Amino acid sequence: MNKPAEIFVKKYQAPQLFWCRWLLPLFIALLLLSFTMSWLMQSQTGRLPSHGGLTRNAYAQPEPQQISSPGQSFSAYFPADRLSRCLNMELVIAIDVGHTPKASGVKSARGISEYQFNLRLAKRLLKRLHKQGFHQAFLLTANNPGMGLLERAFQAKRQHADLLLSIHHDSAQLQYFSQWQYRGRTLPYSDHFKGHSLFFSGKNAKAEQSLHFARLLGDELLSLELSPTLHHAEAIKGENRPLVDREKGIYQFDNLILLKNAEMPAVLLEAGVIVNREEEMKLNQPQYQYLLIAAVERALLRFAHVPCQ
Repeated sequence: MNKPAEIFVKKYQAPQLFWCRWLLPLFIALLLLSFTMSWLMQSQTGRLPSHGGLTRNAYAQPEPQQISSPGQSFSAYFPADRLSRCLNMELVIAIDVGHTPKASGVKSARGISEYQFNLRLAKRLLKRLHKQGFHQAFLLTANNPGMGLLERAFQAKRQHADLLLSIHHDSAQLQYFSQWQYRGRTLPYSDHFKGHSLFFSGKNAKAEQSLHFARLLGDELLSLELSPTLHHAEAIKGENRPLVDREKGIYQFDNLILLKNAEMPAVLLEAGVIVNREEEMKLNQPQYQYLLIAAVERALLRFAHVPCQ
């Protein structure tokens, strides 16, 4: 190559080498930094995934960590134009374990007492609420599992409960039962119905607030793709309950003793139908239990969202 041509090639390659070696990597680094800063700003301003990042898959582990503190979850649950409202983490929540060790409720399709299902779910719910900042939540029957229904209502009042949630698991009427063999035993079961249901009493001292919380909980259960059962509205003996909200599975049952006599808003949750063989298996799975707990937690956060003082 002659001298003029060699000089021309060097002059032509020099800018390209400079661009490839220095400017292009610098441009890529600045672009990555820009994306990182944008993501961090969105996270801190509350532009988080829907439902605060709580999804069905998020509860696959025994101890879900989706909401690590009330402050982090606040903007995810409530729109920005309502941030003048405050989250009342001093809310006193009474969690009632349905039935007693002796009067243990219905038997599941595999012969397990309803009380055992109720106690397990209530304990896990209480642990989760304490972890999330509702430190005044308590098990209504912690010191007296055999406590009667009227005494439970009075005890909730004595402990200044702001809300009472009674945990139960569901059954069906006798005409829907069949029998099957399970581990050498003949046991009754009914696979006709499945799903949760919610009850409030129109005779409760704060019936409107009871219905309000039932709607919040129904919303959250639906958002996690959990469907209600409607069989308590069937026009047969033992059922025929007024169905206040068909979509959310909310019933009015005025004479439920605990709900009627409670002096604070009170709701009864039937977490699922344990005489249904398939649903019983789901209700025994920790990840499904934590879906139910997630719905209660989110409903409580919404219920605790009050005007700032």
